Amino acid sequence: MSERAEGVPQQTSNGAAAPLTAGAPVPGLSSWVLEGRLGVGGFGEVWLARHAWNAKEPPRAVKFCTDSGARLRLVTHEKNVVLRVMRYAGAHPNIVPLLECNLDGDVPWLMYEFVEGGTLASALAQWRSLPLTKRMGRTVRTLYALASALAVFHRLRPPLIHRDLKPQNVLMAGGKVPRIIDFGIGGVPVPRDVEAAGTALAARVPTGLQAAGSANYAPVEQRLGSPPDPRDDVHALGVIAYQALVGDVTVAPGPDVKDELRQLRVPGELVALIVSSVATNPDRRPKDAGEWEVALAELMQRAQRPSEAVPLSVSELGAVPVVPPAPERELVAADESALTTALRAHHFTGGWWWAQPLLGLLVMMLLLASALLYLATAGRG
Repeated sequence: MSERAEGVPQQTSNGAAAPLTAGAPVPGLSSWVLEGRLGVGGFGEVWLARHAWNAKEPPRAVKFCTDSGARLRLVTHEKNVVLRVMRYAGAHPNIVPLLECNLDGDVPWLMYEFVEGGTLASALAQWRSLPLTKRMGRTVRTLYALASALAVFHRLRPPLIHRDLKPQNVLMAGGKVPRIIDFGIGGVPVPRDVEAAGTALAARVPTGLQAAGSANYAPVEQRLGSPPDPRDDVHALGVIAYQALVGDVTVAPGPDVKDELRQLRVPGELVALIVSSVATNPDRRPKDAGEWEVALAELMQRAQRPSEAVPLSVSELGAVPVVPPAPERELVAADESALTTALRAHHFTGGWWWAQPLLGLLVMMLLLASALLYLATAGRG
């Protein structure tokens, strides 16, 4: 439910400050009208907006960047990130797409699809009362959706990292479908030479960007200002998984995490995945969310087999995914330039496999004709 209220100041045509108000157009986009304020956070204010004349257009959520530090970050360091998010995020069902943006106004804003249904944080609180097998089944299904969404961005070149993944940044569409928000705000692209340059990159990535993220979910190196890495999001996935299984979003996994999860009869492969993901040493974590995607898909497939004693409610898993081989995953999620190259290679090799034997036959016929012509000429001589 939105609240009808005045919001942050914006500049009027004569330079005077005027607050955002319900009924006013979105600054710089007069076809959309503000209906009410949805909330206030560290980034700024979130407003519900509706199309001015097309009632068939679904409502949208507009995030106004009112914090001065976040505003500077958004319009300078993260502009390219926003553009990449708009290009790639819209096709994935578990990411809330960024539809419009205005980074040049006095109050920059980002416009997202509006999703109703609450957050994963509230859902986890409700799941706590479920029988253990149902809670684990629902948790695995949700984690798989999050991992597959993150994996799309982690496989881009350079990778795109969310860096502020937490239950509050996952909306539950209709109360069931997890959809990640805030790519383009907490997300930072990894420089291409991140592995080669090592810690020297710290001087090139602004501290405010490096330290983005919430304390319970960000790994130690991120909080200390390390360059962005897919393993930042992997750590957050491990924390979210732990919280979902124990039914408490206020706790973080400690040194006894393995024993705690085993007491809950969590499948061994999921325990190992969580423990490695929250490791202090990033080298011990899965390299990206794609490893989570594959491991969870295999666990879900195993749970479907009657001969396997996996304590997951099959009815909560939904459709069990089929994970393609690694080369296909890389091709599907490749960045635009890499994808174009791969498609061209396929077109000139694998795509024309049927022409290769015909071409060989044609060459042999030409050679034979040349030999016959030579023999005929020699005979006349």
